[in-house]
Amino acid sequence: MVRSCSFKLLCLLPIVLASCVQTPKEKLLGRWYNEANSIRFNADGTLFWNAKQGQATGNYVYTGAQRAAVSGSANYNLKLDLVTNGRVIQTTYEAEFLGDGHLRLLQTDDVRANAPKRILVLKRAAIDSNQTADSSLGDQQRAPARRRSRAPTTTNAAR
Repeated sequence: MVRSCSFKLLCLLPIVLASCVQTPKEKLLGRWYNEANSIRFNADGTLFWNAKQGQATGNYVYTGAQRAAVSGSANYNLKLDLVTNGRVIQTTYEAEFLGDGHLRLLQTDDVRANAPKRILVLKRAAIDSNQTADSSLGDQQRAPARRRSRAPTTTNAAR
């Protein structure tokens, strides 16, 4: 009897562990930010990018493929089609999860000769009760949070 129960638990363990693992795209979903940028990746393939230079909206394709350790050269695994100020921008990045809630984006398609690659290191934003990681609304389309007004308090000195 004990052997039978142990065997069943042993068979179920890989199934339970596999259900806890996120796919690469699921890891990317949500809002990522640093001091100059805020990027929200939605489950439907859309994204919203707020930066000091302005806002952009568009679509993304993320393959989740990682660079081969021996190659050393960046390969894109994230393609962005953005619209900002009426202009369409297509760009590619190599996205790499750095652990403890950080994401590195290395631009791979800068065609200017000898131009330094743009590198962004972003931190995952905490999910509050009013948003989900796969929300389809961008930051700029959300209704502003209501502020609670405090009732005036009286002190003994004022009475």
